[in-house]
Amino acid sequence: MKNIFSNRVKKERAEVVADLLTGVKVPLDRNQEDRTNHFNRMAQADKVDLKDKSKVVVWVYEKMGGIMISEEEEKAVVERKKVAQKKGKTDSMGIKDK
Repeated sequence: MKNIFSNRVKKERAEVVADLLTGVKVPLDRNQEDRTNHFNRMAQADKVDLKDKSKVVVWVYEKMGGIMISEEEEKAVVERKKVAQKKGKTDSMGIKDK
């Protein structure tokens, strides 16, 4: 199972990049500017509609190598992980014990 916390970080980054691409003004450092330009070129190549932020977020997240899941699905994954930990089947990272 993937580490759910890295997915959350990716999702937050995707939100930030989507804000930048859809024209929301955010102060940029050099790395963010480069990343935004990179995603902007990819968006043009993929013909992504930059007016619909929700679609842009999903597109950016997929480009980062993630699979967008809803918050309910994410909560269910976390819950299953907690249950497995209580039963002693996994450690804190969700890795099965041998």
